[in-house]
Amino acid sequence: MKGKAKPEKIQTFKNFVNLFGIDVPKVIQGSPSYFGHKLQELIALCKSLGIPNLLITLTMNDGWEETKIIKGKATIDDPVMMMIIFFKKYLDIIEAIEGKNNNGIGIFGKVRACFKRIEFQNRGAPHFHILL
Repeated sequence: MKGKAKPEKIQTFKNFVNLFGIDVPKVIQGSPSYFGHKLQELIALCKSLGIPNLLITLTMNDGWEETKIIKGKATIDDPVMMMIIFFKKYLDIIEAIEGKNNNGIGIFGKVRACFKRIEFQNRGAPHFHILL
């Protein structure tokens, strides 16, 4: 440890890392080294293939038909079920874009590179960004 820190000074994960000198591996999603690694991947893709042609963003919508009622219970009250529904939609979109069931030709044609990122808004709603 670099030094003793008062609890009120530790406001974010990054401050915690800076105070205590912990190097978090890049395999841990959300860590500074993870995002640094992903940034380097994106820069390398842009250098080799050019800038992306399309940005797709999807945010969880609690008005989706799947989120209404499952077995008599509103799924909006069940965060695990909401994430399962969101992730299923995410996988369906990725499959349609990459054309896994159509010899690699998706809805936008053959995809040379795809960069994906899932985030959570402050209110907790998941959303993702895809660069093609």
